[in-house]
Amino acid sequence: MKTLSIAYCGGCNAAYDRVAFVNGLLEDARAGGCALRLADTSEAGDIALIVAGCQAVCVADRTDLGAEAAVRHVVGPNMLDAVIRPMAAIHAKLKAELLA
Repeated sequence: MKTLSIAYCGGCNAAYDRVAFVNGLLEDARAGGCALRLADTSEAGDIALIVAGCQAVCVADRTDLGAEAAVRHVVGPNMLDAVIRPMAAIHAKLKAELLA
């Protein structure tokens, strides 16, 4: 079973529905057979998603979020790990990683 830790920015200027994006990703991964558990705040998790709401992605500067996870991704509007991609492609990449 994989553990996933999720941290959201404050949402002061959100350009997309961050929670809906993550919920859709979790639903699709679970529907695809991924045994997934959300990490407790005291544990690192196998994968950390740092979810930013706007292009500033200021939450990515926080080193305390997901720093201990085996894999750490920063998601923003049309952006994954500072690379511009369509949200559908980001969703597909993260889903495939969760299912691997």
